[in-house]
Amino acid sequence: GAALKEDDKTLGKALFSFCEIKFKTLPNYGTLLCPYIQRLPVIRDTFFPTGPTSDGMLADLTYRKELEVLGCTIVAALCSKSDPSRFPNVHCHDGIAAFLSGKTWNNPDVLIRPNNVFVALMLQWAWDEMQADPFLCKFTKQDWGEQVHNLVFNSKGESRWIIPATMLNRDNLLPMQMMIAMVRFFGQPGDWSNIVAAVQSSWPPPDSDGIAEKLLSIGDRSDPGLTDTVTYESIIDGASGQIGGAVNSFCQVDRITSDSGWQEHPASVAGERIYGPDTRDIQHVYGDAVKNWLISQSGSTLQYSQVDNAWINSSMEHLTRPHEDDGGGCCVL
Repeated sequence: GAALKEDDKTLGKALFSFCEIKFKTLPNYGTLLCPYIQRLPVIRDTFFPTGPTSDGMLADLTYRKELEVLGCTIVAALCSKSDPSRFPNVHCHDGIAAFLSGKTWNNPDVLIRPNNVFVALMLQWAWDEMQADPFLCKFTKQDWGEQVHNLVFNSKGESRWIIPATMLNRDNLLPMQMMIAMVRFFGQPGDWSNIVAAVQSSWPPPDSDGIAEKLLSIGDRSDPGLTDTVTYESIIDGASGQIGGAVNSFCQVDRITSDSGWQEHPASVAGERIYGPDTRDIQHVYGDAVKNWLISQSGSTLQYSQVDNAWINSSMEHLTRPHEDDGGGCCVL
């Protein structure tokens, strides 16, 4: 790691600047989810078979069951939006609503806590983004953990948040909220009380208008704003921009189940053998791997969504061509 002096504020300021750049607004969770959900075997094996096998999540941020539930619901919704839609009777609005309201799934067995999941997702995404920062990438998670003390205590050992109160933009608390959440993530469980004390000392009542509590609300996963603006449309549209094309391509995979070959249609007219146009019938089935996946998930990750068997994923192609005259008769078109 790249150790800093105990009184050095460089690391804290760099982290805050990073958060100011990356968290001007709450990100679209559908967009953030895609790099991780497409690595889950339950999704990867059908839709991303050549992708990475590791889920890419830091060990202490893995919400695998929750990611499976939300990821499969999003992918199923994208299947219903395929162009042309082969699965129009798959409806996932209730599945997304169940996740956002914190319902219990019985398979996988998990009680959804959406705030916890979305905070973990933002922290994971932020950590991955930090690896592309020429300064921040020098520090391991352990390095950050060793610096937490210096971010919440001054040189006299007094509780004091590393970023001066004057640097806070009261019109947008999100960058500071995310920095606080990240510092909690970097530290040990017992460090949270020190972080709370440091933030409260920098924005003490009664003049702070409750800002300390707001600043801590993402770190303690209590902020209702993490979910109250999320809609079915926003999360699906966010994911569609990332993986919609890949999902659609599997919905459109064409498998021929029968082919009659070119058939002649001879007839005898006034003792002469004549031919009408040749015909050929080809039966197509589209996205049958996707259909099987939807059925397999209907009682588990998609238990709050609607998956029925009114598929529009098969069609008969009827072809005609003029009969080629072999010299032994005539062709009637």
